[in-house]
Amino acid sequence: MSNSVHRIREKAYKRQAGRCFYCDCPMWLCNAAAYAKNLDLTLAQVARLQCTTEHLTPKSDGGGNSKGNIVAACRFCNQTRHRRKVIPSPEDYRASIQRRMIKRRWHQSWVFVLGLYANPSEVGTKHRIRI
Repeated sequence: MSNSVHRIREKAYKRQAGRCFYCDCPMWLCNAAAYAKNLDLTLAQVARLQCTTEHLTPKSDGGGNSKGNIVAACRFCNQTRHRRKVIPSPEDYRASIQRRMIKRRWHQSWVFVLGLYANPSEVGTKHRIRI
């Protein structure tokens, strides 16, 4: 991956306040060990929340490395989207994940137990962990 793609991903990470474009969970960009230690998790657990470069229009479908086509997404959301036979649109995929997150049926249970995700209807009553 080129340096320019890395820079675009880092800018997307900052623009998104370090949260996944799809599931809104906090991601780590550079230091898995510190992230894991901060949350008292294993490296294997936090690997799924690594910040990745997500092409909204896949490169295989003609999507490029432009700022408008790249967002930051956690490894789990990114890989799961691209494992599907028919890759859903970013909007449909995000809506589907948000519905599953509200039901606590997307990430592993520790994501919810630790408060890494707050149901949008609970935002005023529940504090999310800041990483």
